[in-house]
Amino acid sequence: MIPFRCVRFWLTTALAAVPALAATPGEPLAAIDDNWRHIRSPNFELYTHAREYESRTLLHDLELLRALFLGRFKLKERAKLDVTVYLFRHLKDFHAYAPRGMEQSDTKGFYQASPDRAIINLAPIEDWDGAQRLVFHEYVHHLFRITEQEPPVWFNEGMAELFSAIREERGQLEIGQPHIGRIATLQTEKLLPLETLFSVTHDSPIYRGKAHAGIFYAQSWALLHYWNFGESKLPKDSVAKFTLVASNPQLAPPGFDLRAYFKQCFGMDYPDMVKRLERYVSGGRYRFGKLPIPEVPKAASYAARPVPREELRLRLAELALRTTRSSMGAFMLVDAAAKPGAEPRIFEALGAAAITDQDPAKARDRWEQAVAAGTTNIAVLRELGLLESREWFQEFNHDFRLPLESVERLRERLTRAIQLEPEQTAAYEMLAWVEAYAEAPIFPNVNVVQTRFPLLRQQARTLVALALVRARAGQRDDAKRVLGDLDKLEWDDWAVNAGEVVLAKLENRMPRRRARPDNARENTAEISADAKNFGPRLKVPSIELSEELLTAPAANKQR
Repeated sequence: MIPFRCVRFWLTTALAAVPALAATPGEPLAAIDDNWRHIRSPNFELYTHAREYESRTLLHDLELLRALFLGRFKLKERAKLDVTVYLFRHLKDFHAYAPRGMEQSDTKGFYQASPDRAIINLAPIEDWDGAQRLVFHEYVHHLFRITEQEPPVWFNEGMAELFSAIREERGQLEIGQPHIGRIATLQTEKLLPLETLFSVTHDSPIYRGKAHAGIFYAQSWALLHYWNFGESKLPKDSVAKFTLVASNPQLAPPGFDLRAYFKQCFGMDYPDMVKRLERYVSGGRYRFGKLPIPEVPKAASYAARPVPREELRLRLAELALRTTRSSMGAFMLVDAAAKPGAEPRIFEALGAAAITDQDPAKARDRWEQAVAAGTTNIAVLRELGLLESREWFQEFNHDFRLPLESVERLRERLTRAIQLEPEQTAAYEMLAWVEAYAEAPIFPNVNVVQTRFPLLRQQARTLVALALVRARAGQRDDAKRVLGDLDKLEWDDWAVNAGEVVLAKLENRMPRRRARPDNARENTAEISADAKNFGPRLKVPSIELSEELLTAPAANKQR
């Protein structure tokens, strides 16, 4: 298993403590020569030092996994992050660009995400199935992240294990092939109680410690494998109903009893399911599923070209900075950034490094340079707008007004990010606050936010912004009605008390501090075994702009 849950541990290593990379003779970094190729598929780019056939096959397999995952879960990318893959010819070159200590392990690849880009770094592929499992597992985590899903750790890891074993066979895609290493662990170690398995977080000793990590991964895989492919005789609709809620805790109302719902779906309690699972892993038949192969462009269609040394130096300097905090990599990028006509990607990488160094001001400066250089990286545009927005909107102030220059810049950044990535959520939420604090709100922008409201993550806080826009436009009754819907949403202390300030201003009184009521849980839908009762959000207020707001006079609009 890839030990990269805590990749940031390596990234925060002091620069002085990072050993120099083993440089190619006459070159500042390792593996720089004229034999690299760049291959681009629809959703990946690959810098490869390996044979072209295996390079194209790797990209094609990643495209298949992406299409299968998004299709099966009916998910959309909401926080797009470009992925660059590096495939090395020699193990020593791979280790030169891997976090410290990895050369002591058997790990032959890893995935790492930064705010601007994700990378997959691979050693020479000797064991294709092993390399695929390793990379696919981590890429599934990437897919959960970019679709803005936050499943519990057991579901995230279990699904990553299931999808890591897909393979093309006789015109079909096989999924859920048994994991021999996991089965061996399950047959020699005691299974965890399900209440323990379901409650594990990224900070849990079981997840972070070596003693129990193996059984946690293995049991997470086995439980999902048993439910989906084993001869469990469990009704498929019961499995679907439980996993829908168990994998999306945000869909359930406060106070939801997962164990009671488990009994309702399966007709048994946790210990009974563990006994079944024990029998399955000790002597079960490990079947797997077969699915139609998703339609993706053929490997032969991917564009390929040789990589000039000048470009390769920058890409490997970027990789070295991201993965080892290399001082040489940083120097090369800073030097290149100072030259006329520097490419946007140099500034993007330097901005990401600044975020790792917890220097958001420096990151903003570097990403502003990337924008000036013409970046088309959606993640940079999104993150740049969010960085500035968070600086302005951390604290609520009813009477605050954004400076005109900031309003125009944020509007341009956020609306552009939305145009390039309409399925995201954060930019809509920040745009609502830009209009709430603008001297002259642009109401069509407010309407854009409202059309996406049911899918937003920060609904309660966005609702306050939408109410504030109405209050400032003289729509007092409409603003009160909107604020009245706050109690229908998941309780948020910040949003509720900010909303109380707006309401007090409308009613010409002093605001009252509101505490979470004891009956807050009663403001939710009742639990039913019918999975259709769990929607994107249990309670979504109906919000519509009045005709008066939509046809606001020109004086209320920015030029």
